[in-house]
Amino acid sequence: MNIEHRWRLIMDEIHSSGTATIRSVMALTGASVATVRRDFTEMMALGLVRRKRGGVVRGERAAGRTGLEPTPYATPLRPVPDIVPSPAPAWPNMFGARMNENAVAKRAIAKIALEYMTPDAPVIIDGGTTTFHMASMLDDRAYTVLTASLPVFRSLVDHPNIRVTLAGGELFREQMVMLSPYDEGILRRFEAARMFVGGQALGPGGLMQRDVIRVQSQRQLIERARELIVLADSTKINALGAVSVCALDEIDVLITDDGIDAHALKWLMLSGIEVRIARINERPVLPTSQVLVGDRARRRLA
Repeated sequence: MNIEHRWRLIMDEIHSSGTATIRSVMALTGASVATVRRDFTEMMALGLVRRKRGGVVRGERAAGRTGLEPTPYATPLRPVPDIVPSPAPAWPNMFGARMNENAVAKRAIAKIALEYMTPDAPVIIDGGTTTFHMASMLDDRAYTVLTASLPVFRSLVDHPNIRVTLAGGELFREQMVMLSPYDEGILRRFEAARMFVGGQALGPGGLMQRDVIRVQSQRQLIERARELIVLADSTKINALGAVSVCALDEIDVLITDDGIDAHALKWLMLSGIEVRIARINERPVLPTSQVLVGDRARRRLA
């Protein structure tokens, strides 16, 4: 059962019973405990639901019609209002809209990114929808994670074995990142084996963003990691960006999907970046999770 179908059933259950529990959703969908918990976490981040003891109830922050309204056959025990805009902070609405863009590709990319997670290697997980998918897929092993992203932090809070640190500073609500103007605090003391980062665009000029605040946050974090792993779906390759985050020679690994074109693969390989391809199409450019290794990556791995 795909994620959209599960989420519809969860909303139906809330509509008819007032709440959805892990056990009730497992019975409805046949999904595992881990899958249901991940669904709850992502739906909470979008504002569709909120936590209640034993399960979740309808959230108050979702914007307008979400496409997850209860199906006609669901008969509520009591009237439940439609999901409508509320005066709550806008970040779940904007974040939720981006979550729905190329969601299948983002989840496939995030799944490959998990292969680079090991409990003995501290990591930095940057803000963004693909990195949020990655964080929400983590199991409960003893990882050490630093993030400046509130949605990523929120998705990890319920994992008792994950040690998660939120970078301090001022909250920038539109970007949902914490950014300090001072070069001190946890960032000066944290050493990460690798950092997982997204971006607005990736081209021959490097990783790009349109948002200067995001660039400031990402540059602070990149400097604390030994290895940089970029998570970018194929629509981001050769797209337009305004501000440079880093040059290609700072990127160690790119994880993207099989919608990437052959020309982009060529210049990425020539740059020496290790490229991982997630299969989402029936006729992909490359097999699932294919690894392409450029000259620089070969030297690094030798």
